[in-house]
Amino acid sequence: MEGLKFVTNLKLLSTDVTDSPVLTVLKRTDDGEEYTEATKGSYLAYEKLEWTKAALIVHDIQILADAPAPEGYSAFLLSKQKVALFTKKITLCFKSSAVSELPPGTSAVTDICITSKKVVSLQHYTPIGQFGPFTVNVRKQPLPRRALAPPPPPPPEKVPHQLAWDDRVRYLRQPLSLPPAPPAVAVDGVQSLLKRMAELNFDLERAIVAEAAPVSG
Repeated sequence: MEGLKFVTNLKLLSTDVTDSPVLTVLKRTDDGEEYTEATKGSYLAYEKLEWTKAALIVHDIQILADAPAPEGYSAFLLSKQKVALFTKKITLCFKSSAVSELPPGTSAVTDICITSKKVVSLQHYTPIGQFGPFTVNVRKQPLPRRALAPPPPPPPEKVPHQLAWDDRVRYLRQPLSLPPAPPAVAVDGVQSLLKRMAELNFDLERAIVAEAAPVSG
């Protein structure tokens, strides 16, 4: 899987361009026909890189007729076709994204080929559209699953603090700290207070008796 290559870019090039380790130029259809007349003398070419080295990877290609490219797609004019009194513009548009933004399992383009109408279907390839008598076919494959780093271990749970047995015994043996007792009332003070109260009661009784006695005349 490390050497698996995906398409990273598409372009139209002049006929004097040759292949390179990165660039693949489609000079003929898969069944050997010339197609440059439909593309005004240009070759369809694409770049490929190993998925581990590619910054961007093409994961969708569309062939549109007289329609603007969807938002976020790169596009170029592939061909012009005369239909009655009108000229139909065939646009090839493709969407590429950073490898880091594509989740594992996303299907991306690994190869492109052009076939003529003589070829009904091509094994492992999907036709995406036509320009003139030719069809553009793409092959896709899911991106390899990356080895994900193991998740960090969960933080240890907080356990309520527990005293050891020795600490518990030591804690129980400590003397209890009681609140200070209120100040004691002196005994002499209490006796003086009782004596004074008795004297007041005696004086009060004498006054009541004196007032109740008849007055002699």
